[in-house]
Amino acid sequence: MRLVPSTIVVVWAWAALLLLAAPQAALAQETSLSGLIVARDGDQMTVSDSAGHQTLVTLTDATRVTAVGGTLGLQRDDMAITDLINGLPVDVDGVESHGGVEATSVKFKSKDLKTAKQVAAGTAQVKSQAQAKVQELEAQNAELRQRMSEANQYVEKGSATILFASGSAAISTEGKQQLLALAQKAAGIKGYLIGVSGHADTTGDTLANQKLSERRADAVIRYLQRHCNVQPYRILSSVAVGDIQQISNNDTPRGRAANRRVVVQVLTNKGLEGL
Repeated sequence: MRLVPSTIVVVWAWAALLLLAAPQAALAQETSLSGLIVARDGDQMTVSDSAGHQTLVTLTDATRVTAVGGTLGLQRDDMAITDLINGLPVDVDGVESHGGVEATSVKFKSKDLKTAKQVAAGTAQVKSQAQAKVQELEAQNAELRQRMSEANQYVEKGSATILFASGSAAISTEGKQQLLALAQKAAGIKGYLIGVSGHADTTGDTLANQKLSERRADAVIRYLQRHCNVQPYRILSSVAVGDIQQISNNDTPRGRAANRRVVVQVLTNKGLEGL
C-alpha cells in the first residue's frame, strides 16, 4: 500500500514533535534528596545534606507536604507549606529545575517538627533577649555621648553676691554669713564645684581695679577653705574681671556699691548629673 503525500506529511510532523519533546523529557529528570532546612524564603527553601551540599528547593501549589508519625511510621498527615521551618529534617522528591529541585512532595517526621519548633522558639527568645541587650547598650552609648557633649557645661545650684567697701578686699560680717550658708548648701550637693568671680566699680584706675577684684576673689576663696570646709579641688575657677562687668549705675553711691562684689556660684557638671 502506498502512502499518499498528505499522509507522509502527517507522519513527519509527528516525528518532529517527538524529537522536540525528547530533550524536554530528558531535562525533567526525577530526583530526591534528604537534609536539613537551613533557609526559607517564601516559596523557596535551602536544604543542606549530610555532606554540607546545599540545594535550592522550589515549592509550588502542587507540592504535597506530609508528616509521618505513629509507632511504625504509618500515620501520614497532610501539612501546610508553612510547617517547613528552619532546622527541620526533610525528604524531598521532585524534578531537577534550573540547578535546583522543584518539589513534588516533602516529607518529615512529626517528632522532628516538634523539635524544630522548640528550637525555633528558643532561638526567638535568645534573639529577643539579644535585641533587648543591644537596645540597652545603644541607649547607654547615647547617654554617654550626651554626657560627653555636656562635659564642659555647668548647672548653677546656688549663688551668693558678697559686697565690699570701696577700695577694700575685707569680707564683711554679712558676707561671711552668706558664704557659710552657701557652703552648707553645697555640702548636700553631690559633686559640687565652686566658681568665684571678683569685680570692682569704675572709680579710680582700671589696672588698680583689676588687682582689687583679684584680691577680693582670693579673700573669698581663702575664707571658704579655712572657715567653710570647702576643699581646694572644689574651686572650679577664680576670675578677676576688674571693672568691665558693671551691673548697676556707677554715677550713684548705691550703684557703685552693687558693682563692688564677688559672685560665688555652686555648680555641678551637667554631664555628670545623675551619676
